[in-house]
Amino acid sequence: MTLTKLTVESAIADLCNNLAATYPGNQMLNYGEAVESIIENQAGNYVTKDGVTYCAVNDGYKLVLFLVRESASVQLQVAGGRANSLLRTVTIKLVANTTLESAEFAITSIINRTKGITYESTDYDSKAIARQFFGLEERNFETAFFTINLSVTERINCEVTC
Repeated sequence: MTLTKLTVESAIADLCNNLAATYPGNQMLNYGEAVESIIENQAGNYVTKDGVTYCAVNDGYKLVLFLVRESASVQLQVAGGRANSLLRTVTIKLVANTTLESAEFAITSIINRTKGITYESTDYDSKAIARQFFGLEERNFETAFFTINLSVTERINCEVTC
């Protein structure tokens, strides 16, 4: 019997693999995990974790998405932290732009069958999402924007090196 440790990184990797299997080839552009851009005078609002690529709408794909870590909260801290173990829940927002009518439903189904990930909620406010996450001002869109909130609970075993 092999025990595998669930981490946020492993859960995100599983989710991305499941998404790639559902949307193969050039149907989906997945930027992966992204962070808010704080570089002055830059067009994009979010950039890939490595800081190289801005997360942008791309008409060449039916689905464009990226993931943003929103927050983390402690679920269990054994012995007030003296036991070197912490159980925490990390909240992640999946941000998407799509021309597919059923994309949100399909992604929610994929999230529900991905081990270690819990579906929380969906937001459909396209104009606000386009402005906040893609840096697009209000206009008529031919595509839909939505976000899905999900969470992953991971255990952190902290050694002396923490």
